Amino acid sequence: MNVYVETYGCAANRNDSEIMKGLLRERGYEIVDSEDADAIIINTCIVKHTTEEKIKYRINELKKKYPNKRIVISGCMVTGEPEIAKSFSLPMVGPRSLSKIADVVSGRINEAVGGWTEKPLMNYAGSWPIKIIQISEGCLGQCTYCITRFARGVQKSYASESIFKVFKKAVDDGYKEIWITSQDNSSYGLDMGTNFAELMKKLLTVGGDYKVRIGMMNPMFITDDMIDVFKDEHVFKFVHIPVQSGSDRILSLMKRGYTADKFKRIATKFKKIGCTLWTDVIVGFPTETEDDFEQTVRLIERISPDFVNVSRYSNRPGVEAKKMKQIPTNVKKERSRIMSKVVNRIAYEMNKKWVGWRGRVIIDEFSHGNFIGRNYAYKPITVGSGELGAYKDVVVKRAFETHLES
Repeated sequence: MNVYVETYGCAANRNDSEIMKGLLRERGYEIVDSEDADAIIINTCIVKHTTEEKIKYRINELKKKYPNKRIVISGCMVTGEPEIAKSFSLPMVGPRSLSKIADVVSGRINEAVGGWTEKPLMNYAGSWPIKIIQISEGCLGQCTYCITRFARGVQKSYASESIFKVFKKAVDDGYKEIWITSQDNSSYGLDMGTNFAELMKKLLTVGGDYKVRIGMMNPMFITDDMIDVFKDEHVFKFVHIPVQSGSDRILSLMKRGYTADKFKRIATKFKKIGCTLWTDVIVGFPTETEDDFEQTVRLIERISPDFVNVSRYSNRPGVEAKKMKQIPTNVKKERSRIMSKVVNRIAYEMNKKWVGWRGRVIIDEFSHGNFIGRNYAYKPITVGSGELGAYKDVVVKRAFETHLES
């Protein structure tokens, strides 16, 4: 029996998909890259309304196209919006119940939502040359707009010994790029008397030829010790810190746990040690005024991130912000247009600074007919010919908003 897995959403979802594939292979299933399979798993994301609608359309499309095929829903929709997931009358497996995936695909059971899966011990997450290691499940935040915290639950950190074991094996197996991921890396260990900096110091004692990509970190929990981790030669000089708004009033309504000034201080410290900076912004959050929006624009212009993910606020079921005064759709669209124009200009200006750079990249992606390599600052550089997992010396010749070209 062969199985096709279609994945939406974040690195944690990619991690879950790789774990499910590994568990299925252990039980004798063949994983294929086409929906023309005996069974299909849709690993869902519901962080945005537009993504949810796209997935709902896709599930209905597959049900209509393959009425006799076993289609399984997994991911955050199962636990974050169970009524919607159940409305499709399809088998389901939640993000904390991945160990049951083979039983669900086989038809032994039709639903696995509760329970617990010790994900680091399931050493399947990775697609050459990238190894994904999830260090915790859930988060400690109380963000008033976020449905993910309902879907993934309160944070539970995995044991550092389990993480270390998988990390060392990844290096021994020759993986060149290791992603450390979770809903919020910076809060790792706070639920069990340790912290993210201590974990990383332990992992980085492993010698070898590799780079670590540290995923998203919430400004609320970032410390100077965590910033020091990025000075290690094995860590990409790249950091993803979502700011969401430059207005302290809006940040307070969001319950983000920090001020715009704190974010600015943290971002400045990372940039001083040579890190490229990614951040996220939500425009049109309930009650956002023109002044609130302008504060966000000014903050982005002052910090000059290398990349900004701009999202228009959309209500999610059960979130506190849904009860607040909403911003008209046309206003949200206009603010998104203005912000996107600003961040695209800054991204191009930041990338132009790399023209003429010479150095080594890790080729980690093949997209649209091009091999793409990452340099020490995780900048994507098209490299022409190559091989996944190989190193290549390049010279950057051109800059675009989204990438560099050698």
